[in-house]
Amino acid sequence: MVLSIELTPELEERFREGVALHDKSQVRDVLALAVDYYVESMMFTPPSPITEDDWDQVLDELDAFLDSILSDDIPVLSDYALSREGIYGDHP
Repeated sequence: MVLSIELTPELEERFREGVALHDKSQVRDVLALAVDYYVESMMFTPPSPITEDDWDQVLDELDAFLDSILSDDIPVLSDYALSREGIYGDHP
């Protein structure tokens, strides 16, 4: 997975300065701050609504998946098998 984090001009300047000075602490602080901003924006950004076309695609994929795992050779259960007596047998 690749995450792209956009730095503000101020953070970018501090980042470049830290790299140029080989200041690991400054680079780490800038990246930590940028990640904090990124996480905050992810947590508080509402998900985009699903469109009707998206739902249609999901349902088509589900239908194709079910068709791939279900077979016409599967026997249908009898009425007795689905009855209370068929399920519980001798247990009340």
